[in-house]
Amino acid sequence: MDLLQTLVGGAPGSGNRLGLRVSLLRPALVVPAPEPPTSRRPAQGSSHNPSDPSRPLINAPPRRSVFSDGGGSVESPAIIGEDVGNSMICVYGPQDDVSGTVELRVPPGQEGGRGMEHHGLRIELVGRIEVRGSTKHHEFITLSRDLAPPSLLYSTKLYPFNFVGGISAAGYGEDQTYESYNGNNVSLRYFVRATLGAKGGIVGGIVGPTVTTRGFLINRVNALPIPVVPASDNPIKMEVGIEDCLHIEFEYGRRRYHLDDVVVGRVHFLLVRIRIRRMELALVRRESVADVGNPNATNESQTLAKFEVMDGQPAKGGAVPVRLFLGGIPADLTPTFRDVYGRFSVRYFLNLVLVDEEDRRYFKQQEIELWRKDMS
Repeated sequence: MDLLQTLVGGAPGSGNRLGLRVSLLRPALVVPAPEPPTSRRPAQGSSHNPSDPSRPLINAPPRRSVFSDGGGSVESPAIIGEDVGNSMICVYGPQDDVSGTVELRVPPGQEGGRGMEHHGLRIELVGRIEVRGSTKHHEFITLSRDLAPPSLLYSTKLYPFNFVGGISAAGYGEDQTYESYNGNNVSLRYFVRATLGAKGGIVGGIVGPTVTTRGFLINRVNALPIPVVPASDNPIKMEVGIEDCLHIEFEYGRRRYHLDDVVVGRVHFLLVRIRIRRMELALVRRESVADVGNPNATNESQTLAKFEVMDGQPAKGGAVPVRLFLGGIPADLTPTFRDVYGRFSVRYFLNLVLVDEEDRRYFKQQEIELWRKDMS
């Protein structure tokens, strides 16, 4: 069996404790594990080195990874709040089966003895929204399977499981099926949770149930934020300025872009009576979080990339072309998220900034919508 194995609950089968190991069937795509959010703040500027190992990968369009089992297994780490020291993690689509095995391991030297008691084994597929600094997590998906009734275990045993249809089996419509997200203040994560039950007694030498979790990623292909007809995706045109001082018109080719797309536009200078030193274009992500019990949403804006598109004084009637390659941005670019179960939203903006000789800034933001075109 081709397994991507995940060790959970420490070393299996030690002392008088039953070992618990969850193994996932390896999907078509396996990517490098996520980094903690605190290490994912991108540096400002336009330089990008795709071979830089410090480049954050979580939620970026995942790159297909080639690796060898080498006669063993590849361990998959968790997403948030767990050890991420391992190197690979599984990526599934919303309708992909999530299957594997749970292994109950009897400690060495105790196989064939009097047996070790447990009070049932259960596996769950969970989708959960976690707000950082809050203990009020929202589990919007919980699919459960009972794998074993209470019994005595005399030797190591494997229990297969299969969640047919993956997260789509929860019955949500396509417009309520969201992919994984790991932001600065909120996370949407998916994981399998194995529980070795207890009925107020001792399980394998441990008081109370033994619960272990491990995460995987969901990527949703062709996930437009709202239904859209290509013909309706008209160019964006806006005129902004300061009366009798500055009048510019900017246009972008479209409003909706996939994660590897190219934003093409143009800035026209209709009136220029101030000394412009430079013009910058930035991509900004705005994360809005509404925690349970808190009616006021928390908004945080983060500049993912900033590029200088003009240096020097523009001439009246002149035009400056703009071209932004989204696939080359060294940041964790994601699709747009809108009002995910009333808990959070993630929106993206193009921020056009003019800087004059006195370092005063004139800017205009325009929202764009991002979506995922393919898995790799």
